[in-house]
Amino acid sequence: MTHTGERKPMSTTKTRRSLSLLAAFAVAAGALALPAATSATQAAPAFGLAATVTRAPSLVDLDATKTGSITIHKLVKDANNGTTAGNGLEDATATGDPLDGATFTVEKLTNVDLTTQAGWEKLAGFNGNVDTAKADGVDAAVTKTTAGGGLAKFDSLPLGAYVVTETVTPAGYVGSKPFIITVPMTHPTDLNKWVYDVHAYPKNSKAGIEKTVADENTPAIGSDISYTIKSDIPAAEALDFYDVVDQYDKRVELPEAGITLKIVDGKNGEVALAKGTDYKLIAADGTDGKTKFWTAEFTADGRAKLIANRKDDNTKVQMDLAGTVKDKVEADGLFKNKAILLPNAPSNGWKPNSGEVPPPDYPNSEVVSKFGKVKITKVSAKDTNAKLKGAEFEVYQCTPQTTPTANFESVDATLDKKLSPAGTETYTTDANGEVTIDGLRNNDWANNAAVANPGYYCLVETKAPEGFELQTRPIAFQILQSNSKADNEYTLNTTVKDVPKNGGFNLPLTGAAGVGVLIGAGALLVGGSGAIALANKRRKEQADA
Repeated sequence: MTHTGERKPMSTTKTRRSLSLLAAFAVAAGALALPAATSATQAAPAFGLAATVTRAPSLVDLDATKTGSITIHKLVKDANNGTTAGNGLEDATATGDPLDGATFTVEKLTNVDLTTQAGWEKLAGFNGNVDTAKADGVDAAVTKTTAGGGLAKFDSLPLGAYVVTETVTPAGYVGSKPFIITVPMTHPTDLNKWVYDVHAYPKNSKAGIEKTVADENTPAIGSDISYTIKSDIPAAEALDFYDVVDQYDKRVELPEAGITLKIVDGKNGEVALAKGTDYKLIAADGTDGKTKFWTAEFTADGRAKLIANRKDDNTKVQMDLAGTVKDKVEADGLFKNKAILLPNAPSNGWKPNSGEVPPPDYPNSEVVSKFGKVKITKVSAKDTNAKLKGAEFEVYQCTPQTTPTANFESVDATLDKKLSPAGTETYTTDANGEVTIDGLRNNDWANNAAVANPGYYCLVETKAPEGFELQTRPIAFQILQSNSKADNEYTLNTTVKDVPKNGGFNLPLTGAAGVGVLIGAGALLVGGSGAIALANKRRKEQADA
């Protein structure tokens, strides 16, 4: 027999029971299907004697010294591929983007001898169960990784049945299922030929994730905030792993009670997912000391529900998280939140409770909320070196009646909403005349996007320092990216000048002080007159005696 694969015809053989020569084996995950080999021809006995006939060659014609190859063509699953069973031949019409970086092993089934009919029958007896076949015994694995257009070729393979397993799947993809392929295979159309160099086209489904934040109505630290994660459900027959990870700033509080999951745009519309049944929530503190994690780890039942409800690429898993921005800005005004999808188990052994970030090449989506600070210094308008203690301020969202020409401008404004960043309603200047309002969202950034027409905040002085006048109008200001000192620091400084009482001029004395003097003098005169009269009376009494 030559390596072209054409079989030598057998001359004659004795009549015996017809054996179905199984040169086909169903390949898992629809990677390819093996065509059936030609069966032996049975002749009817003549005169009760065994007759001889000419028939198609049997598998015993295989030359055990020959070798073959398996070529893996790794492609990305899309809407137009993965629907036709492979036949072992190279297919120039196969569609899908080639995928490099997928690692495969091939393991020969030790106890399956395909040079014998018994070997083929034993292979068929595994009923397509790869695990059962492997349990019967396999040789040492040979490993290759797809490259140069999703290709991995295993050369010089002895004839036999091989288990092909994808052991490393590129991040963000769902790996193909293990399958069994034989070397050689019967040619799908020239049934008297063998194919020694076989080709397989396993597909990987890609999955993505999108994160959004709703902080438009989160003007200050202490306000509510919410996030929504939407992750793809891969176009796969099954999922062995599916984790949705939320890594968030520890200054944001996201309680477990505020987390819900559901399927949207599926075969049955919106389908609720049950915690404890379909998924479990796992919390972790980040090893960086700055972040925390929530991971929705799907159970086998939950993963099956995802596949069962997937209608098309628009079907998503939606994870909603509601909480509060609780801690002050301090030195970092960026409150980041990242969603990560793990549609397959990470090769580095990442665990949800580790506090570590999953590998960076997995699908992820990050949003950021921006908060700043305002530092107020209160001084005397007559002497700016004189710092004023005891001035009290409140901060509002406001609408100036006319557009301010500068930041921190005294304007007429409508006070829309009083704010209490981090729970503080009134801000009082200290002995240095200073007070900082920590935690106001940037006016020109909301819902993870630039704001075309930023709104305003207003400072309102509610109590002036002793001996000074109140500010006559609110002071309008904005916290903007453009006035930041650094990419992640939005601290603004402003000096507020208070005028001394009455502009520093003394008023006339009040309370009729001159009349009081006269009354006092009169009292003294009256008292003096009485004393004189009393003295005169005593002298007269003494003279008459």
